[in-house]
Amino acid sequence: MASVVLDQLGEEERQVVAERAGHMREVLTDYRLGSREVPYGRAAPTVADLAVSLRVPRFTTVVNAVLAELKVEGATAAREVHGQNPKVAAFLGRRFHGLTSIPHDELKARTRGVRLVVRAGEATPYANIILRCGVPF
Repeated sequence: MASVVLDQLGEEERQVVAERAGHMREVLTDYRLGSREVPYGRAAPTVADLAVSLRVPRFTTVVNAVLAELKVEGATAAREVHGQNPKVAAFLGRRFHGLTSIPHDELKARTRGVRLVVRAGEATPYANIILRCGVPF
């Protein structure tokens, strides 16, 4: 699954993502690019835009691909996902034991520290997550 998603990136883009992933703290999945509600910090993050069309690829596909490629130490999602998007909430519950849930506005504020944004074609509410990454030794 990871290779299908990452094959959409060129070789140079894959190298940049891999280099950044080895030294990053947090990855954000699936906020719209340029969204005013996402207050990136001073240094703009690297963006891997995998969206082909509406709902392609799905949030779950992209998250599974990212998890196959990176060492993830923890995850944070919007608390609202549990009431507003039960399918994504169930997926997150299966994939992330110890998932941290915070208010959506707080999640948006936390995007200031992300180093990589991976964009899927998802179009459902609260289908985004911040992953805390380590270095795979």
